[in-house]
Amino acid sequence: MLFHRSIARTTAVAALLFCASLAFGGNAQALTISSGGFDQALGCSDVACGATQTLTFDPNGDPVAVVSGNVDLDTMALTLSFSFSVVELSMTPVSGTDDNGASAVVFTNTTYAASGVPVMNLGGGNFLVGPAQTASVSGSQEQVGVSAAAAFAAPLARLNGSCLVVGDGLSCGLSFGQSGFSFDVGATPDEEARYFQHTANILAVPEPTTAALMGLALFGIAVAGRRR
Repeated sequence: MLFHRSIARTTAVAALLFCASLAFGGNAQALTISSGGFDQALGCSDVACGATQTLTFDPNGDPVAVVSGNVDLDTMALTLSFSFSVVELSMTPVSGTDDNGASAVVFTNTTYAASGVPVMNLGGGNFLVGPAQTASVSGSQEQVGVSAAAAFAAPLARLNGSCLVVGDGLSCGLSFGQSGFSFDVGATPDEEARYFQHTANILAVPEPTTAALMGLALFGIAVAGRRR
């Protein structure tokens, strides 16, 4: 009888560990963004987006530019996947009251996504996005005072950035449209053609259900150990 009880306990612990391994894996896990937002967004007159910057985002003046979504870093396959969105991201002219007639350029319901992007392991929990990687940026863009909001899609925006493993979570800084590879939004006859760079900082943690499952597994191991 004691033998069978021991086997039952061992089996239960093994099952809990298996469930925890599926959830946490140690290699890849879908993490939910708990906090984050944009710290930079530029609108430029050409792809270099350096000295030609004409529009800028003020992170202190646009509190709605908060991101939500998920991110997944596979430390074995060395790949990064993510999908997150922002409700609104508004940029105003760097100088003057307008920029070719536009008093602001506003991005709404914009999604940033990529799957299986190669990353390099720098050690110490640091992972750098590999060179010449791309991500998709899509949503709606309005040039205020010039044109109404219209849908856009930039499937090959240049991606740059890195992620740091922090406990069970990730801290990532991701830039879309780095210098020289800014993504453009196609212009209609009544609007100005512009190129854009957006940079977001995010903190992602395990989903509550996943964390609860891990805690249950650890509790089961502790109970089994006491009984033995």
